Formats: sequence, structure tokens, C-alpha cells
Amino acid sequence: MAEPIVKAPEQNRLRQTRRRVLIECLFALAIILSIRAATRVAAGNLTPPGSVSSTMQPPNTLYQALTATSGFSSVSLATSSTGSAIQLTKCIIQKLNGNSCP
Repeated sequence: MAEPIVKAPEQNRLRQTRRRVLIECLFALAIILSIRAATRVAAGNLTPPGSVSSTMQPPNTLYQALTATSGFSSVSLATSSTGSAIQLTKCIIQKLNGNSCP
């Protein structure tokens, strides 16, 4: 009888080598495709559609709104079950000054 050309241990080693090469090639391909995809992604237009100055408030106006005990109405602000942002910020300022919130 003729002996097999490749013995069993050598066949296993050959299969493992082929499998490792295939995995390494797939990994390299995945990296290349990821890099190509990342270079093709573009951000949208970051230029604002108009002037933002109409919505900006100077810092002293915001400070007066937060520290004033009267004269500021937060009715137009959206409220939740825990209060408006102005009310919460006023509470934080009061606690920082050692007082309690109503």
C-alpha cells in the first residue's frame, strides 16, 4: 500500500495555517474598509442659518434673572414636574449661599 502524501498531523497544521491566514486577511480587509468608510463620512453644514445675536443674552441679564427675588417671570419657560430651569438654578444658588429652597 502506498503511504498518504500528507500525514494527519501535517494536515491539521496546514488547515490551521490556512485558517489563520484567512482570518488575518479578513481582519485586514475590515480595517481597510473601515478606514475608507471613515474618510467618506462628511459633516453637515455648520454655518448657522441666520444671526444668533437675537437669541443671546448678556451675562448680567442672566445673572439678574437668577438672583432677583421679584421682577422676573419664568412663565414663558417650559416647566416640568420638578420646576423650570430658572427655578432649579435659583435653588442651587440659594443652597450655595447657605439658604434653603422653598
